[in-house]
Amino acid sequence: MASEIVVKDVYNFLKRFPPFDLMEENELLELASGVKMKYIAPGEEIIKKGNEPLDYFFVVHKGSILITENEGGEDLLIDQCDEGDIFGVRASIAQDEYIADATAEEESLLYTIPMPQFNEIMAKNSREALFLTAGFASGL
Repeated sequence: MASEIVVKDVYNFLKRFPPFDLMEENELLELASGVKMKYIAPGEEIIKKGNEPLDYFFVVHKGSILITENEGGEDLLIDQCDEGDIFGVRASIAQDEYIADATAEEESLLYTIPMPQFNEIMAKNSREALFLTAGFASGL
């Protein structure tokens, strides 16, 4: 029963944020069943520019993640991800290397969303696919 409670908690969190808010309940519950929680210490590197993509992407549950790119020895802030924000998805979908670094600004809890399950849902749902495609097009 405990795992059902955890899945429902993940479901209730994700359904508040795009593109998960566009998913059917049964699809999101299925996706939530494959989610793992990951603790990240302040200053810990999560993604390194140039690395091969993982088989999952991240959603910030709590905390803050800085997305940066090093240019001329200086880290330039590209984005700051907070509760409900997604990162690391572009490389996983495109099966291409990461284009920026991701580091925890503070103690953070992340959900890892498994790409195989997510890709299955995306293949069936144009609304979610359109949301992510629009994000890529705008550089997010």
